[in-house]
Amino acid sequence: MSFKIRYTLFILLIFGLISLVSFYFIYNTFARDVRDETLSHLQSTVEISSKALERALESVLIVATAKTKPEWVINSSILEIPGYGSTVEPEIEFSKEEETITARIFGIVNDMKYDVTIDFVKFVDAMIAKPRHGYYYIVSSDGFTLYHTFKERVGMNLRDVDLEDLFDHIMKERKGWYRYDYGGESIFVFFDKIDLPFKSDKEIFLANAILEDTVFSSLKKIKNFFLVIILPISLVVTLIGAYLISSMGVNKIQFQTESIANFTKSVATALSNLFVSSSEIQKAAENTALSSSNLSELVQNFAASAEEGKTEVNHSLDLMNSFLEHVERANDIIKETVELMDSLNELNEKITDLSDVISILAINASIESSKENIDREGIMKIADHIAKIASDAKETAKISKKTIRLVQEKISKVFEMSRSIEEEVASARSAMKNILQVIDSLTEGIMKLQGLSESLAAVSQETNAGVEEMVSSLEKIREEVSELERMSKKLKL
Repeated sequence: MSFKIRYTLFILLIFGLISLVSFYFIYNTFARDVRDETLSHLQSTVEISSKALERALESVLIVATAKTKPEWVINSSILEIPGYGSTVEPEIEFSKEEETITARIFGIVNDMKYDVTIDFVKFVDAMIAKPRHGYYYIVSSDGFTLYHTFKERVGMNLRDVDLEDLFDHIMKERKGWYRYDYGGESIFVFFDKIDLPFKSDKEIFLANAILEDTVFSSLKKIKNFFLVIILPISLVVTLIGAYLISSMGVNKIQFQTESIANFTKSVATALSNLFVSSSEIQKAAENTALSSSNLSELVQNFAASAEEGKTEVNHSLDLMNSFLEHVERANDIIKETVELMDSLNELNEKITDLSDVISILAINASIESSKENIDREGIMKIADHIAKIASDAKETAKISKKTIRLVQEKISKVFEMSRSIEEEVASARSAMKNILQVIDSLTEGIMKLQGLSESLAAVSQETNAGVEEMVSSLEKIREEVSELERMSKKLKL
């Protein structure tokens, strides 16, 4: 088989696979959206029917009072109780009567005593339309079927017909849908709770059961449409495009095979020259590495001197840390002193206020004493105020004295710490001088070796890197040449 045919088939295969994968993802996305929309629509239909039954039950008592009663009313008793003045919430009771279910509603509303019995099956038939797909049934919280589209199933218990899982799911979720297998068929059930407008010891649920094939019949139509129309068209278009692309690619490949063959000959010629150069470079690298080794021994001798400097540096750092701790403590004491000074200012202000009050009281006493008729009671009150103010002033003076003593103590501590800081700074300066002497001796020796070390290291690294890169390149070129020769021979076939 020629290369052109094989290349064309390969391109067709790639494009065919891409087309199938794209078709698969597009169909799955579209089908998932249709499925979700279908389930949501069927659930909404059940909820609408459930609300319609709730409203119909609310109007039962009103309909029962009409002269012309619907056929689902079995009997109704309405008795007026004038002046009763209260309401007894109506109740509803369900019971099995031969082939049907009856519902009795009784209670007192607005001085009217109601007792109405209806055929619940006929009532539901009259209030909600038959489902478009599947069948309706109403189940109570004790499992009994109060209504069923197929009348022969009215009164059965879901627990007795192996539908206990379905019943438990309805009781738990209250609203939603459920899928189960029954009698060799897959069935979807959409359900919703009916909120009874009357008091009852039971809860009831409306359910719509539909075969799974019926629920997803629209999906089958969509799938057939994709398989019969969309997929064949997309495959044909893809294959035509792939064929055109492959035809263009074959012509380009044939043109390039000749260039590849010429290139392999040139590369093979250059290989021998590269091997000769690589051996010379490798010898130079070995000599450079030896010089580099001698240099490293000299540098190690200086490392011992550097260790001595390290010890001095550590000692200096310890002194600096102690210095910083004392500075922090001094800052704290200064802050406390500032706070005490603020307290003194407040005490001074208080004393000033007391002085002002005493002055005012003195003026008042002077005025009272100058009068012809001295108000002794007023003077006594002024004297009491003065005595109280004198007591406050005395207490304030005590607090002020205590605060001043604390300020003196804080200032003494600051002076003591400043002496400690001066001593530690002096020690740190001495240690730094020692460090500078060690560093000067190290710097002088290292500067002499630095230039030589850097030049030798750079030469050694560049030489080794060049050799390694050249050897690696040679190996790659050999592999590529052999591969190109093989491909060129294959393409010529």
